[in-house]
Amino acid sequence: KLIKDISEERPVRQHNKRLDPIEIGQSITSSNTYYQVVNEINVRLVENETNRSWGDKTPHYLRELETLIETFPDAYYIFIVRDGRDVALSLLEKPWGPNNIFCCAAYWSELNEKFIKHREKIPGERLLFIKYEDLISEPSEHITKMYAFLNEGSEELDKALSSFTTPKSNNSNKWKSKLGPKQKRAFESQASTILRWFDYECEYDNPKTPAILMYYYKFHDHIMKCSFLIKHNIVDGLKIRFFGKQPFNE
Repeated sequence: KLIKDISEERPVRQHNKRLDPIEIGQSITSSNTYYQVVNEINVRLVENETNRSWGDKTPHYLRELETLIETFPDAYYIFIVRDGRDVALSLLEKPWGPNNIFCCAAYWSELNEKFIKHREKIPGERLLFIKYEDLISEPSEHITKMYAFLNEGSEELDKALSSFTTPKSNNSNKWKSKLGPKQKRAFESQASTILRWFDYECEYDNPKTPAILMYYYKFHDHIMKCSFLIKHNIVDGLKIRFFGKQPFNE
């Protein structure tokens, strides 16, 4: 039942692969832990089914980092941090993200606080820390470092580097020109402590957002989030169930 329920989740269905719960269950030879079940499902979803490794890139999971560390004790973690103001510019273009600069700052700050709080629970040999700005400025160096960290061989590294496309080398510090003074102040009022922890510059010493403006930001975000969830979970859910819509993210 657990395997069947997981297989029905939208992110799993997006792989468009048939999973047989009975066959998967019988193939699990070790203890039937949640970790083993999830691992067995995921290795079957990767394109190369001879590969027993898989990864997940979902920043939102930082909210559950402590649970992930306990549930997946053998996992390796690559933590890539990016200047939160540039993150906000990207999030504001997405229908599922925070809906204003203040809530983007609160979201980015909360997730990175989770990493700061729980990072020492991850053994040092299982954690690799990289700044996004360093990654896009020296991609080959950091890709090589990541493959070494994951104990991948030279053949896999050569394939990765040969298929590598040029990164957006100018995709940093965009906030300096695209955010206005009020937006910068609003962001730093929520996230200056975390920005400084990661050695990102701040323009204000002790910025504050007026209480009435804070309530407006939060109310606006709540309304927009409810609208998105109704469309994503209810309207799309009905279309997927009854009208043949594919369960892919748009």
